[in-house]
This record gives sequence, C-alpha cells and structure tokens, in this order.
Amino acid sequence: MHPQFATLGGNRYALVATGMRVKKSCFTSLPDVVRPALLFSETDTRLVSDQILVQVARFQELDDVFDSNFLSNVLIIHGRSPEGSNKLRQRLAKTQPLQGKSWLLDTIYTTQGALTGSHIPSGPYFLCGQDIFQAWKIYVDSFSSFQTTVLPAPGSPYQYVFRNLDSVGSDGQGLSVAVPSRLYSLGCKDNKPLAGLRIAIKDNFRLEGTRCSLGCRSFLATYGPDQETADYVKTLIDLGACIVGKTKMTAFASSETPCDS
Repeated sequence: MHPQFATLGGNRYALVATGMRVKKSCFTSLPDVVRPALLFSETDTRLVSDQILVQVARFQELDDVFDSNFLSNVLIIHGRSPEGSNKLRQRLAKTQPLQGKSWLLDTIYTTQGALTGSHIPSGPYFLCGQDIFQAWKIYVDSFSSFQTTVLPAPGSPYQYVFRNLDSVGSDGQGLSVAVPSRLYSLGCKDNKPLAGLRIAIKDNFRLEGTRCSLGCRSFLATYGPDQETADYVKTLIDLGACIVGKTKMTAFASSETPCDS
C-alpha cells in the first residue's frame, strides 16, 4: 500500500504516483519511508552542478509547492550527468542555492522505468522505497466553496480518471484541496496553453470515478460514480488544465430565492 500523505516543514502534501522508480543499488537499501527529494531531468535541465543550482533558485521564484525543505540529502536525476554522479554530488553538497540553506546532499539516485522520449519534469518529489511520487501541496478550503476535491486516479495523472481526496483541513474545518507543482507543466506550454492552471468546475460536470451531485443530496445518494468524464472537461485537460475539484452550486443549476429571516 503506497503512502497517501506527507508532512514537510509544516505543510501537508498528497502523494501522486508517477509510475517511475529509482534504480536499486546492490550496495545500499532504500528505506521504506517517505523522503522529500528534488528531481532534475535532462528533458529540461543540463545535468551539471552550476545549472542545477540555477534551477533551484528558479524553482523558488516560480512555484508555491516547492520550498527549501525539498533540499534534502537525496537527489534524483533522470538522464546522464556529464560530471558523473559522484562528482555531481561532491560539487552540490554543502552549497547554498537558497540563502541561508545548506544542501546536505549525500545520495544521488537515477531513474528507471520512464518512457523513452517522454517529458519528465524537474521539480519537487517524494521518494518511498524505489517509488517516486509527485508532490501536491494541500490547502484548506476555508470558504467552503468545494463540493468535493479530487486527485488523479492511480496510474493516470493528468488524464480523465479521478478519485476523491478524502481529507479535511488540519483544524477539522474545510476540505483539503491539493494542487500540483507548477514546475510539472513548464515544458508543456507551447502546445498546452492552460498548462499550470489549477481549475475547479461546477458539480454538474462529470468526472470519471467521482459522483455528481448537481447540488442535490438526493441525486448524489441515488447515483453511483460517473463512468466517463464530460467532453468539455476533457478539452480543458487536453489543453493542460489540472482539475482539482468540483464547487457547490444551486440544485440543478436553478435559481433560488433566499427565505425570509
């Protein structure tokens, strides 16, 4: 059973499986605990120490999911570094890519199992055993705007199948809303103009794997999970949008008149 959540630096994260794994060394074992890690990929970064340090500073400017706590003792690289893993580790260890934060790096892993020619984005991840997970930062729906919040179903990130995010805020009030790192979509903006946008839809659109309420509890109780995602929502996803949940609405989208007090 894969872990579903992690806490790092006072923030909570949902873990979304990528299907990627790190190569296992015959000399070391990988602990079956959740560890934060940065991943750098040859698809968007030259895997040399000076370029990686530039990217770390850039991450902090561009992304609300990344923070300095991902500068852990673990680094994952996708591809081959011209410097070699040992020299790369030596050059990065104890540097300060973020002001006042030393990078206490001692281990570099390389990926296995990624599709040849696929875009593997650099950014913040979690590692558990050999498995690599995307980091989705959890915010609290303090205004109670959401009917339900969602994550990609296992094995289908950013596609058309979803599962409910069964979690409330740390204070017990408001649903948890998980959002992916914006860094995951930086390489997709040319052909996906909505890449990086986190979008909520009204609860009268179908999401495969979740139930639609149409703003009516009786409707929600009558019908099971939807078997297909609405074509309109598929179009949003194809354009790069990330669906994070469904918002509340009036029953069957009809007008409602407030009762007199």
